[in-house]
Amino acid sequence: MSSGLGYSVFVSQFEQVKDRLRALYAEGGRVFTSLHVAEEFGPGYAERATAMCGFLNDLGYSIIADVSRRTLSAFGETDIVSLAERLGIHALRVDYGFDEEEIAAVARRVPVCVNASTTDPESVARLAETAVRLYGMHNYYPRPETGLDRELFDALNRRSAEAGVEILSFIPGDFILRGP
Repeated sequence: MSSGLGYSVFVSQFEQVKDRLRALYAEGGRVFTSLHVAEEFGPGYAERATAMCGFLNDLGYSIIADVSRRTLSAFGETDIVSLAERLGIHALRVDYGFDEEEIAAVARRVPVCVNASTTDPESVARLAETAVRLYGMHNYYPRPETGLDRELFDALNRRSAEAGVEILSFIPGDFILRGP
């Protein structure tokens, strides 16, 4: 994967940004998506998400997907790595519902992103020892009180880099913003 600008894409907004993603693609492009946004679940969700991932893979994007236990039930899966393989997801950002031991088991099979803003450095170092590849990813959330100041952001990144973790940050765009 290359460094550079990545795009956030959500299943509910995919049709609105599909042509733009085609036009913006550059080799090594990254897309972040969430496969556990409760507001998006409903009839046909798994099929729409599967089609979105297929489109992105066909273009050549590397997909990073935010997943939780809710994702497993939405897709009728029991194994998050099998789901990643089926959808062509490059890396999993394992969210709530998985304990540290489960995340470590997933990280031995596929690249994993940890929350670089909140995961403690000791946990990151343990994961980095056995992970296929480990990324630290800062979240964005469209609420003012959830941001990081520059000093904390830099300190967190230094600690992660010392553990051999590549840092990723995704920020909201200015085209279509995800709520709330």
